[in-house]
Amino acid sequence: YSLLWEDVGAFINRLGFAYNAIGVYFLGRLWIRQLSDIYHVISTFIFVSIFVSIFMLLEHMENINYLSLLGGGSGEVIYRAEKIRARGSFAHPITAGTLGAILLPLFIGMTARKDKMIKAYVGIIAALIITFSSASSGPIIALLAGVTVVVLWPARKYVRYIIMSSAIIIFLLHILMKAPVWALIARAAVIQDSTSYHRYLLLDQFITRIDEWWLIGTKNHAHWGWMMWDAINQYVAEGIHGGIITLFLFVCIIYIAMKLAYIFMLQNKYNRIIEYLAWGLYAALFANVINFFGITYFDQIIVIWFTILSIAAAIPEIRKPNITDSELLNSARNS
Repeated sequence: YSLLWEDVGAFINRLGFAYNAIGVYFLGRLWIRQLSDIYHVISTFIFVSIFVSIFMLLEHMENINYLSLLGGGSGEVIYRAEKIRARGSFAHPITAGTLGAILLPLFIGMTARKDKMIKAYVGIIAALIITFSSASSGPIIALLAGVTVVVLWPARKYVRYIIMSSAIIIFLLHILMKAPVWALIARAAVIQDSTSYHRYLLLDQFITRIDEWWLIGTKNHAHWGWMMWDAINQYVAEGIHGGIITLFLFVCIIYIAMKLAYIFMLQNKYNRIIEYLAWGLYAALFANVINFFGITYFDQIIVIWFTILSIAAAIPEIRKPNITDSELLNSARNS
């Protein structure tokens, strides 16, 4: 990005992004040292979700954003197709809905522990309220994607075959369809008057104009079409800001995180509590993969995203449980 713009201001801008990313990530790595720390982080997410869900539900029902009275963003209520799109303390309803969509699988993964089951179910209800009160197609689809992975729990040992089969199906659809396979994004509209067609056009232009951005990105992509200046796709944003290497590294980060979560699940196949938690983490990461097609993360949601990554990165250190974790494992076996 700095090479693209050749400007000190661009370098300072990227330093700000790096400060947020590295700061949140390493803060999570300092917090998460053992298995019990993961449960503490998820419990904190539940507390935050309950608080946000209450105010978003009130906003959805009473047309008032009470959090704006405390300085939590603009007090303007957003509508689409005569439906209120609650956003709470977030800058946009999509990022607000994303909070519930990507945390729901983690809360489900926590239900295997009997001593935290009630808390987990309260968190699940809060996550559902947050996602659906935002009235945004992207988060709702991401939530459904995460739940779909959770439902595939009985087939968890066959993930490789499921991925290979899905890849083959996508390839065949691309050959048989008149439009490219990513045109299916245009049909992914859960909410009326959704901008899913615009998201398809953005991705289509991004792919067909690869010669404009592949090296180090591009300064201007507004000429790609109407409203194309708004890169509401995380993959597109990574490409146009840093080129194909930046996009590749971004995908690698997601792949490694999901692989760590899956390996952690396989290593604990004789402990249902930890195994289910790891599967919930895997589903949460997949929910982000789907959600990235409809939004570029900004504001508070980046804290949640990098914390989830830090949970996945901490997994290699949680192979030999300490005293606290040993007590947890023994109670799990007894239950």
